[in-house]
Amino acid sequence: MRDFFKYFTASALAIIVTFTLFFGIGIAIIIGLTSSAETTVKVEKDSILEINFDFNMGETSSAGFDPNTFSMYNVVGLDAFRATIAKAKDDKKIKGILLNLTSTPYRLATIKEAREILADFKTSGKFIVAYSETLNQTAYYMASVADEIYLYPEANIEFLGLSSELMFFKNALEKLKVEVQVIRGSNNKFKSAVEPFIYDQMSPENRAQIEQFLKGLWNDMLADISASRNITPEKLNTIANDLLAINPAGALEQGMIDGVMYYDELNTHLKNKLEIKEKETISMISLKKYQRAVRNTVKTTYSKGNIAVIYASGDINTGKGDSQSIGSETLSKAIKEARENKNVEAIVLRINSPGGSALASDIIWRELEITKNEKPIVVSMGDLAASGGYYIACNAKRIFAQPSTLTGSIGVFGMIPNMEGMFNEHLGITFDVAKTNKHGVITPFKPLAADEKLTIQKEVDRIYESFISKVAAGRNLTKQHVDSIGQGRVWCGTDAIKIGLVDEIGSLDDAIKYAASLVNIDEDKIKVIAYPKRKEDKLQELLMAFEDLEDDTEVKLTLSKEFLEKAKQLNSISQQDPIQARMAFDVKIK
Repeated sequence: MRDFFKYFTASALAIIVTFTLFFGIGIAIIIGLTSSAETTVKVEKDSILEINFDFNMGETSSAGFDPNTFSMYNVVGLDAFRATIAKAKDDKKIKGILLNLTSTPYRLATIKEAREILADFKTSGKFIVAYSETLNQTAYYMASVADEIYLYPEANIEFLGLSSELMFFKNALEKLKVEVQVIRGSNNKFKSAVEPFIYDQMSPENRAQIEQFLKGLWNDMLADISASRNITPEKLNTIANDLLAINPAGALEQGMIDGVMYYDELNTHLKNKLEIKEKETISMISLKKYQRAVRNTVKTTYSKGNIAVIYASGDINTGKGDSQSIGSETLSKAIKEARENKNVEAIVLRINSPGGSALASDIIWRELEITKNEKPIVVSMGDLAASGGYYIACNAKRIFAQPSTLTGSIGVFGMIPNMEGMFNEHLGITFDVAKTNKHGVITPFKPLAADEKLTIQKEVDRIYESFISKVAAGRNLTKQHVDSIGQGRVWCGTDAIKIGLVDEIGSLDDAIKYAASLVNIDEDKIKVIAYPKRKEDKLQELLMAFEDLEDDTEVKLTLSKEFLEKAKQLNSISQQDPIQARMAFDVKIK
């Protein structure tokens, strides 16, 4: 399958090369801009920290160019966000925070961790005010942590309940005469990653699991909003079901917001909170600028630490990884380095992954298996720790997750396309193979023979058996129980505790503190060292420097975000190993 896509996309190389050349020219121009940019930022007295959440948020900060989407990315890490807000909490020049929200393009577990960081800021006695022209429901979830929420008079607000819309390719593939030959674990009826290619709608099993974990996520959202806004979950459900808060007046009547204001009225309100005169100007500083201002005084990790936090983010693949993906070679090396580091007494594995290659997952599992006999390993799950992501988590001493973490998906599948019909009927292209033996090579241009399909099925079942055996041993469960909760089924963190896949609800900080307690390190003596160690290349340094320019200085590509996302997903299929331990193909929660 991988070879086909290499041939199929060969004609695009010229385009990529051309784009790269123009990109290089653009970078040269940017270098000129950044070299003349002002690098010093001063925090004025009585400042308000403004946070728009218009940036990507990941586990750690990174920047670079993504060839899959032809776009630059700059990710603010939760670790950096946590450290920056902690600095603002103690900074006498920062009097409060303004959340200027429209949408929050994050999964719910990330939003929850950000909310907890902001809730800790409020313990200082400083205020948080949220304001928006429009609020979708994840943005409202973030805004609900604020002391006060205000909307523009003609704003739109969305509070309808969660949903997940999947895209199915079966009919399109049939029109193209493409057959996707799917082999999944014999009883892996919940392993829905293959369904977009073989069905035109959700299977009953997939619909049941999606509805269950959506309900778990929604209930956790309601609990947090209820605690912040003093509205019962029952009333919040009524508001959603009866569409009682689709405009500012309705939201105000239901107690979901505190008022309706124009920008100038918000400005006056903030001046009153700062106790400054109407003619004075509010000193507003963006998160990006504030990070620049405190860059040398904020520390997220140490060069020599006693608790290693190993970040495992993205799809799991064999070979080397980066800040956006997990490579078995890179992550195994990081685990080994942490194990051999005499200063490190315990390890926290932070996982945010939908899974990927079954082989790569097993390579990482083995390195963790060796390490756990020398140093305690604690797992902290982010938005996702599913399939291969759970594979590498299962032998930890303790597993922490957020209520909205998606985990489990214990199952295996393989997909091999047969494109003989498409090339023959639509393009008039045929293929023939000369070989020395019966099978020779499995090709995407011929259908699998019956015995070939049976052999792959046996291999998928063997790997699934190995998967559930490792989970059973790591979690001290029976194989029968693991199989009953496996079969590819996805669970939210709250439900995962009930069935033994997770031990405790908690954040990365909670996991770090627990790991420290295992080796008798006091909380005030914890020093975190991060792995894998990544050297900032020149491009990354440049992009991070360019991000430091004025907020209205932007570099954008105009390709549709949705199109790019789909292209990236389809491209990832071409790079996959034949047998995958991966969560659903594309589950978007709205």
